[in-house]
Amino acid sequence: MSNISAIIVSKEANEVEIFSANELSNYLGIMTNDQIKITNIASGKCLYVGFIPDNAEYKNQLFDELADLHDDGFIIRAYGDDIIIKGKNSRGTLYGVYEYLNRLGARWYFPGKEHEFIPKRDDIFINGIDIKESPDFNHRSICIHIWEKGFEHWVDFAGKAKLNAIHLHSDEGLDDMEKLAKNRGLDYNFRRHFFGEKYSPEDKSDLDANRKLIKDYIKILPDKINDFFLWPADVVLQIYDNPENWSIADITLMFTNEMAKAIKEIKPKGRMSFLSYWTTWGVPKNIKPLDNVFLEIAHMHQCYSHSITDHSCQTNSKEVMPDIDGLMNVFDPSETHVLGYWLDASLFGRGVYKGLEGRLPYIGNNIRQDFLYYKSKGIKNISTFAVGLNSDYFVKFISPTIFQYSALLWNIKYDLDLETRLFCENYFGETQLSSIFSHTEHIDPRYKGTEAWNELADYLKKSMALINKVLKDTKNDLYIMRLNKLLREFEHVEKWMLSA
Repeated sequence: MSNISAIIVSKEANEVEIFSANELSNYLGIMTNDQIKITNIASGKCLYVGFIPDNAEYKNQLFDELADLHDDGFIIRAYGDDIIIKGKNSRGTLYGVYEYLNRLGARWYFPGKEHEFIPKRDDIFINGIDIKESPDFNHRSICIHIWEKGFEHWVDFAGKAKLNAIHLHSDEGLDDMEKLAKNRGLDYNFRRHFFGEKYSPEDKSDLDANRKLIKDYIKILPDKINDFFLWPADVVLQIYDNPENWSIADITLMFTNEMAKAIKEIKPKGRMSFLSYWTTWGVPKNIKPLDNVFLEIAHMHQCYSHSITDHSCQTNSKEVMPDIDGLMNVFDPSETHVLGYWLDASLFGRGVYKGLEGRLPYIGNNIRQDFLYYKSKGIKNISTFAVGLNSDYFVKFISPTIFQYSALLWNIKYDLDLETRLFCENYFGETQLSSIFSHTEHIDPRYKGTEAWNELADYLKKSMALINKVLKDTKNDLYIMRLNKLLREFEHVEKWMLSA
C-alpha cells in the first residue's frame, strides 16, 4: 500500500500536465501495487502536479523562484503533507515528475519498456524533499529517421531522459510529429541534405533557382518550423567561377546568406543554419553570417577515442578544436548548434569502423569533456545523430553511452561512476561489472599497433573473463540473458579488432 492519498491536478491542466500526472500514477502504481487516483480534490498526503494550490502561503515565493529557472526547469518541494512538482513550463513539470520517480529509484536506461528499472516500495512520499533544477544546455536532442524500428520508444524515452527535442534526418514523417510529440511537450524539426554539390560566387542564375527552390519548399512545411537545417549535398563539394579563390567555407556561407534572405521574405522569423562539415569544415575568412544565419557544427572527423580537448590526440587538437575556436569568432556561440556523432550507429559501422556493425564505444567521460568544452565556449545547443539506434540494435548491444549522453546534457556534473554502479546493479544484478563500463574505449583503428590498441585488447579479455565469472554465480533468468548478450558483444568487438 502507498502512503500517498492522491495526485492533484488543476481543472485547467493542459495535455502535458495530464500526461505527467498519468505517468506519475502509473509508475507509482508499479512500485506499490496500488493505483493512486488523480483528482482535483485534495485529502491526506498529496502530490500536486503542475500547479500550486491557490490558498498556499508559499505560492508567490514558488512562482518567483520558477521565474529564475531555465524554461525546462522545475521545483519539487515538500510542504507538510503536500509535495509540489511544478515546472516553469509544462514540459518542466514532466521532467519534475520523472526526477521524483528517479529519486525513488526508477531508471530508464534505453528506449523500450524492457529496459526500465522500477523498484518495489511502499514509502513513496519523500519527506522534506527540496529540489530545484535547470539544464546545462538549452537544446538537447537526437537526430534519427522516423522509420527506424522502435522510433515510438525514442519519443517515450526522450522525456524520461530530459531531452527536449527530436529532429528527423529527413522530412519524411514530419507531419506525424505533432501528434507524437504533443503530450510530452517535445520540440521537433528535421535536418537534411537539400541543395546541390556545385557552388559559385558568380553564378546569379543558380542563386535565383535555389532561392525559388527553398521558398517553394518552405511553403509546404509545418508553420511552426522557423529554424531550417537544409544542407549541401553529402559529397565532396565543387567550386566553379571563383576568381577570388575563396574557400569552400566562404562560398557556402555566402550561399547560405542568400538562402536566409529568401527565407525571410516569406517567414520573417525564419533562420538558416550554416553547416560546418566535411568539405565545408574550416573558418570563413571573407564572408560574415547574416543575423538570421547560425552555425551548425558537425565534426564527423573527430576522434571519438579522445575528447576534443585531449592534446595527446593529433586529430582533435590539430584538426577539430582550433577550427571550432576560430568559428566562435565568426558566429554567435549562444546560437550555435553542435550535431555530434556520439550515438551514431551508422558512423560506427562504416569506414574505419566497418564490421563493428554500429556498436557504440563506451566514451561517457569523453562526452563530459566535450560538453565542458562547448559550455566554456558559450555553446548551448547540442544534438547527436542516433541513426541505427533502433529496436534491432538493442537486441545485440548494451550501450550506457546512450543514457549518459542525455544525463550529461541536463547535468554536466552527473555522477558517472555512481550511476554506472547502479546501472550494473539494476540491469545485471552485479555492481562489480561497473569496471567494464567505466573504461574509456580507444576503439579507433588508427591506433592499431599502439599501446592504446593493445590495452583495448587486454581490456576485452579481462571483461569477458569477468562476465563469465558473474554468469556462473547468477540465477536470475533476465540477468543471465543480458549477461550473455554482453558477452556476445565483447566477442564481436574482439573479432572486429582482429580483422580491422
